[in-house]
Amino acid sequence: MARWRANETRSHHTHALGRWPANLSTLATRLAPALLPTLAAGAALAGPLTPPAGPVGPTTTGIEETDPRIEIDALPFTIIAPGSYYLTQDLTSAGTTGVTVLIDDVSIDLNGFTLRGPGTGLDNGITVVGALSNIVIQRGTIELWGGDGVHAAMASSGVIDQITSADNGGDGLDVGDAWVITNCTVRSNSGRGIGGGCGGIIDGAVADGNGAEGFALGDGWIVEDSAAINNVACGFMLASGASVASSSAVDNTDAGFAIGRGSAIADCVSTQNDVGFRLGSASTANHCTAEGGNTGFETLLDTGAQIVGCLARNTGGDGFNVVGGVVRACLAVGNNGNGVVAADGSLVEDCVARGNNGVGVLIDGFGSTATRNTLISNAVGMQLNGANNLATRNVASLSATDDYIFTPTNAFGQVSFVTGAFQINSSYNNLVY
Repeated sequence: MARWRANETRSHHTHALGRWPANLSTLATRLAPALLPTLAAGAALAGPLTPPAGPVGPTTTGIEETDPRIEIDALPFTIIAPGSYYLTQDLTSAGTTGVTVLIDDVSIDLNGFTLRGPGTGLDNGITVVGALSNIVIQRGTIELWGGDGVHAAMASSGVIDQITSADNGGDGLDVGDAWVITNCTVRSNSGRGIGGGCGGIIDGAVADGNGAEGFALGDGWIVEDSAAINNVACGFMLASGASVASSSAVDNTDAGFAIGRGSAIADCVSTQNDVGFRLGSASTANHCTAEGGNTGFETLLDTGAQIVGCLARNTGGDGFNVVGGVVRACLAVGNNGNGVVAADGSLVEDCVARGNNGVGVLIDGFGSTATRNTLISNAVGMQLNGANNLATRNVASLSATDDYIFTPTNAFGQVSFVTGAFQINSSYNNLVY
């Protein structure tokens, strides 16, 4: 039978102090200089410093009296009153949901201990029921539940910090909108590592060996300093308006990073995923690296995506493959297919394609431009297929078969062969050096 615990005398203000796992000492250090003048002024207006005669005693009720922490001492455990709850030992369930939260403003501190499920069934380690808010779950392990480690899909504005959620039958963590998830590990869950609604933040999380996406998130998420490793599907899959930075994806069966419309990704590394980076419409990738796998970077049809300052190296297929997008100042090296493939209104400029087994830069479809690219030791330097494409001011050298293959339905600068010092007589020339 569920255990019911309530703290009817809690103070709203004191609970707010105990709810968040923030580094308050850092905040105090930052605020201290600004507070000193105020404190000095307050001291000048205060009463006498000499205490009255008699024994010293408390003048206000202490926080431990108005908002005591409540022990979760057995499972199942149901929370019906706001407050701060904690573990003092590992707890194991015989086959029901571990902890159920039925009210806002609850903090659960696992305190370094484990909530352990029976390894079967459909129950969750922690269930947050309905559209609650201001829930904090921190510091411990949630494992072997038949359902999700944490199930809070309709709740919002919560915090999960320093949680390991592992070997569960569903998702590691399943949350709603505007959650903050920091320093967590989700490992070997049968579902997703972390699933989320919209507009949250993830910092310092690792998703390893899950049975679906490592991270599967809605619109507007911010993800930093996180890793997705060996998940069955995408490492990171985010919807529109997302931001991903300084993160890595390794050995996932689909894309390392798949970002939706209007999203941005920067300073990320994809290693040995099927596709390194898959970009949605009007999205951007800056200073990212894709190595191994089948394709380095790809865009969806007519996306307007931009890829700038990125590296695609040693893939089994093409380094970059874009439709209606921009590839600028990128490097494609040692790919088994083509270095850069672009079609239908794309721009490829200021790129280097070196040592690719196919074409350094291959333009297909119609209406694309390739300019100021350097093509070294590819099977073919540059090739224009389709119609109404333009190639100018490119430089090719040491191609295995042809430096340039231009079909007559396209426009291109004159191909000039350069030996030693050479005066270029047209700014549109394509050079062979």
